Amino acid sequence: MITESTVKQTECELIVPLVASGWTVRDAAKEVGMSERNAYRLSARADFRERVHRIRMEAVRAIQGRLFESGIRATQTLGELCEDGPPAVRVAAAKTILGKIADVSSNLEFRERLQEVESMQKEL
Repeated sequence: MITESTVKQTECELIVPLVASGWTVRDAAKEVGMSERNAYRLSARADFRERVHRIRMEAVRAIQGRLFESGIRATQTLGELCEDGPPAVRVAAAKTILGKIADVSSNLEFRERLQEVESMQKEL
């Protein structure tokens, strides 16, 4: 039996990934054929926001993994440059990659710590 709860769950499953990937609530609603009013009502729910946040954090972690892989190649490039001479473009690229790894790592670590604090606060 299809209930209102089932319909809302299905609507939520359709719109959450779009909003998580950067669509506005309005555009996501239009894309899935949902009324804008219902979409905004749905997006105000805590479970909706949590699902959007979870999807975004998964994407950040995936990006961090790719940056770390690139960082290994960047350090190899820097090592080669130290031995073979300094092509300026390669050095600049390697430094950029290494700088981004630090940025993403700091950001992810901060977010995880914040989530831990929020979890501890909820338990109080």
